[in-house]
Amino acid sequence: MATEYVYNELTGEFEEREVQPPRFKYFRLRNNKAFLNTPCTIEWEVENASSVSLDRVGPQSLVGFFTFRPHELTSRWTLRAHGEGDSELTLEVKASPLPKILSFKATQRRNNETYIVGDRIVLNWNAEFYDQIRLNGNDVTGLSSAEVKLTSEQN
Repeated sequence: MATEYVYNELTGEFEEREVQPPRFKYFRLRNNKAFLNTPCTIEWEVENASSVSLDRVGPQSLVGFFTFRPHELTSRWTLRAHGEGDSELTLEVKASPLPKILSFKATQRRNNETYIVGDRIVLNWNAEFYDQIRLNGNDVTGLSSAEVKLTSEQN
């Protein structure tokens, strides 16, 4: 807290009053994860400020957001709040490459090029930059292949 002295015209004296500096309620990445060259959004809310500015962008509202495409693995954004004193907060955004499937193929024990319902086949894959891999609703993260039985779905 800061102290401000305000002149009172009625009494002809200065009166002491406490003032609140700007306060950041939040300044964060909206979806908790950012990917390179893919739109992502930072958002904020600031109290006790008369104005707010975002570096590289300029003046903003006290409650707002900004969408950008990260072109580097790490970018820093600084939000400055002005009022009864100045405050600033910096957010570091770490962007990941998009998940990528490098290969996905099916093989079977018989060396045929066609598959029929009921065949058991092995699916093989290679992927990078992923958090989780799901195959037919099952978590196969950490695996690079799985055996499945071909079935037919009736509509």
